[in-house]
Amino acid sequence: VLRVVARLRPGVDLAAARADVEALSRRLAVEFPEHYTRRDGSPVIHELTPLHDATTGDVGSILVILLGAVSLMLLIACANVANLFLARGMDRQREMALRAALGASRARILRQLLTESVLLSIAGGLLGVGLAVLGVRAFEAFDPGGIPRVDGAAVDVPVLLFALAVSLATGVLFGMAPALQTARADVNHGLKQAGASATAARGSRRLRNALVVAEIATALVLLVGAGLLFNSFARLRSVDPGFDPTGITVMPLELPPSYASEQRIPFVEQLLQNAAAIPGVTDAAAGATIPMAYESGMCCYYTNIQPATEMEDAPASIVHPATPSYFSLLGATILRGRAFDATDRDPAAAPAIVNETLARALFGQEEPLGKIVRFSRMEWTVVGVVADIHHWGLHRTEENNLYVPHAIFGSVFRTLHVAVSSGLEPAVLADGLPQAVWSIDPNLPVPEVASLESYIGRSVAEPRFYSLLLTTFATLAILLAAGGIYGSMLYSVGQRHREIGIRLALGSGQRRVVRLVVQTGLALTVAGITLGLGGAFALSRTLESFVFGVTTTDAPTFATVSALLAAVAMAACYLPARRAASIDPIQTLRAE
Repeated sequence: VLRVVARLRPGVDLAAARADVEALSRRLAVEFPEHYTRRDGSPVIHELTPLHDATTGDVGSILVILLGAVSLMLLIACANVANLFLARGMDRQREMALRAALGASRARILRQLLTESVLLSIAGGLLGVGLAVLGVRAFEAFDPGGIPRVDGAAVDVPVLLFALAVSLATGVLFGMAPALQTARADVNHGLKQAGASATAARGSRRLRNALVVAEIATALVLLVGAGLLFNSFARLRSVDPGFDPTGITVMPLELPPSYASEQRIPFVEQLLQNAAAIPGVTDAAAGATIPMAYESGMCCYYTNIQPATEMEDAPASIVHPATPSYFSLLGATILRGRAFDATDRDPAAAPAIVNETLARALFGQEEPLGKIVRFSRMEWTVVGVVADIHHWGLHRTEENNLYVPHAIFGSVFRTLHVAVSSGLEPAVLADGLPQAVWSIDPNLPVPEVASLESYIGRSVAEPRFYSLLLTTFATLAILLAAGGIYGSMLYSVGQRHREIGIRLALGSGQRRVVRLVVQTGLALTVAGITLGLGGAFALSRTLESFVFGVTTTDAPTFATVSALLAAVAMAACYLPARRAASIDPIQTLRAE
C-alpha cells in the first residue's frame, strides 16, 4: 500500500539503481516467498520509475500525438500557401522578367520573394499567437483531468520564441520552391507572354499537383486518427456499465484513524438512517466502493479468493463490503440467488455474492450458489450471482468482484461511499448529506457530493476530450485540403481558359468539360488517398493504447474516412469544373 520516493546518490545512474532494486527484490523473494513471489514462483521485481514518468504517465504520449496532429495541420496550411505562391508566381512572370531585364539578379529576385513569404508567415504567426492565448484558456476550461500542471500552461516567452522560429522556418522552407520557380523563369519567354500565359509551365504544374496530393494524404492521416478515436469513444459510451446511475447521488467519506473498528459499522448504519430521512430521498446505501468512484482516491481490498476445493491458481478479486440496499439502489441485476438483507450480520454464517466473471473463474460451469469461498481467514457461502458491474471504468472488460455484507466486513475499512436515490439534483443534496454526517460527527470532513452520472462522465472525459480535439483538427485539415484543391483547380481552369474555350467552340459539350476538370481532380485525390492510407496505416499504431473496442487498422474506419475525403475533394473540384463549362467560346475566339 506504500509508494516509495527516493533520490539517486550523486554518480549513480538509473540503470545501476534498477539493478540494486532488482537484487533486493530477489533477496526478499527468497526470505519471504509468501509475500514476494508470483503464482508461478517467480520473484516480484519492484520497478524503479523516474518521478517525471510516474507523474505524467500516458499524458506525454497523447500530447506528442496532438503535437504531431498540429504539425500535420501546419504542413497542410503551408502546402496551401506554397500552392498560392506558385500560382501568383505564374501571374508575375512578366513582372519578374522586366526586373531581370532591368538588371535585377536572380539572387535579388529570390530574396524579394522569400521576404514576401516570410512576412506572410510571420503575420500568420502573430495571428496564431493571439488564437493560442484563447486556445490555452479553452484547454484549461475543457481539460478532462490527468494532465499535470495544466494550470501552468501559458503563452510565455519560450512559446513566443518557438512561434517565431516556426514562422520563419515555414516562410523560408515553403516559400523557397515557388521563389526558385519564379526566379528561374526565362526572361525572353516572360516578356513575350505579355502577362497572359496560355498554359502553366509544366514544372510549376507538376509541383502544384504534388502539393495538392500531399495535402490530401496528410488530411487523410489526421482523419483516420480522428475516426479511430471517435469510433473508440462511441463504443466506450455504448458499454453497459451494469447499473443505472439515474437519480443517484454519491458522497465519499474517510473515517479518521481515531474511529476504532467497532465504531465504524454503527456509524454507517446511523448515517444511512439520517440520509434516508432527507426529504426527497427514496433509498440510501453504502459500500467501501461505488462504481466509477476510483478518482476519489479511495480504493479497495484486493486478495485471492480460494474455493473450498483448493485451487493452485486462485483468482484475485476486489472485495466490496456493501449494505443491503446496495444492489437495488444501483439497479444491478441479481442473476441467481438473493441480495443481502438486514439479517446478514453473523460471521459464522457469512454470505457472499459473486459477479459473473468471478463465478466462472472459481466454479466454471458449476452452480455457484451454496459453494464456499475463503479469504481473510473466513469462510463465506455464495448466496447470489450479480451481473458484472464496471467499477473501474467502462474500458475494463473483465473484473473479478466479490461482495460481502458491510455489517460483517465493513469494520476493516475506513473508506466509505454513501449513495442515495432521489429525484433531486446533487446541488440540492449538497447541504442535506453533509448535515447527515455532521449530526453524528461535526468534525468529519465531507470532500464532495456529486451525481453518479458525473462519475461516469469523468471516467470517459479523457477519451472524449482527445477524440473531440483530434476531430476538430481533422475537420480543419479537410477544409484546408478542400481549399487547396479548389484553389488549384480554379487556377488550372484559368490557365486553360483558351484551351477550354476552343474545345467548346469545336463542339465539346459542357458535360465533357466538367468531366475533364473533375477527372484531373479525381486523379490527384486518388493519388493522395493512396499515399495517405499508407501513412495512416503506419502512424495509427501510435494510438494503440488509446482506443477501445476497435483496432488501429479498422477497415470500416479507413474506408469511411477515405470516402468522406473523396467526396469533399470532388465537391471542391466540381465548382471550378462548372466555371470552366460556363466559358463563352465566342469571347475566347474573339480574343484570338
